[in-house]
Amino acid sequence: MNLPKAYIKGFQKAITLPRMLFIIYFANFLTALILALTFKGVIESAFGQSGIISSLSENFDFTAFSEIMDNNGDSILAIIGSIKWLIIAYFLLSIFLTGGIINTLKVNKFSTSDFFGGAAYNFFRFFGLSLLMIFVQILFFLAVYIP
Repeated sequence: MNLPKAYIKGFQKAITLPRMLFIIYFANFLTALILALTFKGVIESAFGQSGIISSLSENFDFTAFSEIMDNNGDSILAIIGSIKWLIIAYFLLSIFLTGGIINTLKVNKFSTSDFFGGAAYNFFRFFGLSLLMIFVQILFFLAVYIP
């Protein structure tokens, strides 16, 4: 089977499992919503009705950027610090959901209990595989880009 046929078959299979798609969409939406609301709160409290954000969206002005960082740098750095934890949480969530997807495709039917049971059962297997892939990518980076 070639790549386009595999994608088409995958999309056809995904359309037949709307509850699984809803779970995956809801988990991704919730993660994005947490990040967006955090940024929105900081930006609103820091800039209010100021037009500085619209001027920065048109072209980059280092003076305006340095003024933002001087006045609100602590808030922005706090968000950046929390983003790394959100990335780790999303990484673990995606590993968990992948286990559920694989289990659903294996049994060829969807039930919520089977989805989450398969996700929990496969979590550590996929977690180990993900760590192995990160290690391989780091080795590849060191072998190719460093010399």
